[in-house]
Amino acid sequence: MHLPKDQVAGMARRIGIGEALRGGPDGQMRVTLGSCVGLCLASTREPKFALAHVLLPSMDSSVESSKFPPSRFASTVVPYLLEMLEIEGRERRTLRAFIAGGASMFSGGSQRSQVGTDNAARLQEELVANRVSISASDLGGINGRQLVVDAQRGRVFTVCFDAEDSACDWELPHVFRSSAMGDSEETR
Repeated sequence: MHLPKDQVAGMARRIGIGEALRGGPDGQMRVTLGSCVGLCLASTREPKFALAHVLLPSMDSSVESSKFPPSRFASTVVPYLLEMLEIEGRERRTLRAFIAGGASMFSGGSQRSQVGTDNAARLQEELVANRVSISASDLGGINGRQLVVDAQRGRVFTVCFDAEDSACDWELPHVFRSSAMGDSEETR
């Protein structure tokens, strides 16, 4: 049964601000984003992924780090998801990153108005520093969107809140499509 994207997005489990979850071949998760950035790391070797809802570029030095999960900050989310997925060293090359969000939701020239741009830039820097390949991104603009992972159908996509914005639709690594069809990982 083929469902429209908005129905899949409505049924997918919502990941709250600063949260991250791991999913498998049947996982359906979503993050609702404005200036926040959503990060999906998906393995190319086995059907597992992690999705995070990143709020800020980094933690303020005056804040005690134990008060917030590492998934709340672009500066700490990548190592946290790598640990969640049990990925080490050279295995990082087997991951694909999908990122979305980072919109300019606040007007004016204040530091707050740049948080979306700063979130996106810092997350991209951290992915490069951790040797994780960025497969696709839907960043910036002035409108919010959802980043949806539908592992059952082997897709990652965005749903934009403004009809004039275009949505993106990407494929997860082949291991998700193979497991969704009941085939072995060797099937391509």
